[in-house]
Amino acid sequence: MNDKLKILLVEDNESNQILMLRILERFGFSAVLAKNGREAVEKLAREAFDVILMDIHMPELDGVTAVKLIRQQTQNSRPPYIIAITAETSFMESEKYLRAGMDELIIKPFSIAQLIAALRKVQEAIETGKMLAPKGTREPLPAAERQVSEVNRNTGHTKPPAIDSQILEDFRAMMGEEGDQAVKTLVTLFLRDTPKLWKEMVESTQQKAFEDLHRAAHTLKGNANQVGATRLAQYCKQLQEAAQKQDQAEAVNLLKIIREELAEVKNFLDNYL
Repeated sequence: MNDKLKILLVEDNESNQILMLRILERFGFSAVLAKNGREAVEKLAREAFDVILMDIHMPELDGVTAVKLIRQQTQNSRPPYIIAITAETSFMESEKYLRAGMDELIIKPFSIAQLIAALRKVQEAIETGKMLAPKGTREPLPAAERQVSEVNRNTGHTKPPAIDSQILEDFRAMMGEEGDQAVKTLVTLFLRDTPKLWKEMVESTQQKAFEDLHRAAHTLKGNANQVGATRLAQYCKQLQEAAQKQDQAEAVNLLKIIREELAEVKNFLDNYL
């Protein structure tokens, strides 16, 4: 185990916590877990860390506010290298995170190799005494590549699979000997957590609790991307946008589509296991 690099993982999603800790362990790293931004600030007050892997959307204290407090808190000591892990790809959002004090952005869904390369870069810099300049974000994918193509049901075109299984196979290969169990864990967590998220989305739409709707859709979007359910992730993104506009009618329509998509995804994953 690589104990030279002290890592703080800040993540509120239990599924992501389990997977990230497992990935880090697979590549010889260990991390302390903080379940939200407030916990992260409190842990930094007691203990120094070399790297912080920071989620953005969290309850109690979001990642942007947490980073601002951490930068104030570590003014008189060696500052941690903060890597924001986010699904936001717009230039404006990226600039906002960098201005808040992030050193680097990794855009979801990301490859394990990208994450490990970032950690090893920080470790090398610490060992050689070299300063790391803020990297910013990679260029966002072109819109045509980010968006899931809509299927015209009237043209007779074949609908693509609910799951891009290559995403799961790439994850399996990257995890080496632990690949089979890692994929099983990934899929099992998705199937376990989805019913609760679906219920939250339905109830928050009915109650016009748009902030709760946005949070649940954001979480399901991230989980869907992890298992290769890219169509579902795109529908969840549209649901987030409806929540931001407080458009209940649009949210209701999207929930109907998401319900059908979830059935296809579940059927695929049940057979995949």
